[in-house]
Amino acid sequence: PTGAEAQGGEVVVIYFGQGVGGDAKENIAAWSGLMTSEKGGPAPVEVKNRTTNGFVITEATFFGTYHQSVPAPGIPPLLKVNYALLGAVVEGHTGNIYWRFTGPAPLMTASLPLFNKILDSVKLQEK
Repeated sequence: PTGAEAQGGEVVVIYFGQGVGGDAKENIAAWSGLMTSEKGGPAPVEVKNRTTNGFVITEATFFGTYHQSVPAPGIPPLLKVNYALLGAVVEGHTGNIYWRFTGPAPLMTASLPLFNKILDSVKLQEK
């Protein structure tokens, strides 16, 4: 494959600890800043909420142009057209877990069931 079909996705999972990292609404707003529509405005977002294994999960799905950050000062983001961002906040009493999965739209659409399965597998560790 060539082009978008040859590109993989990227999953970032972050846990900061209790009281750090913001709530689901704040993270969705931040993710929204990474995605634009074909016309350059904000990309539409679909937000879903559910509870699994005692965790409240808020999931946001964006399709459009991804503005991938470059980890160097002064370099503008790389624009990735026909991309998707699947973001989720798993709320826990000891802090939230933040998930961001980005990649070409066809890959992301095909991977959504697996992404949800992974989110639904989060459980408290028994001591």
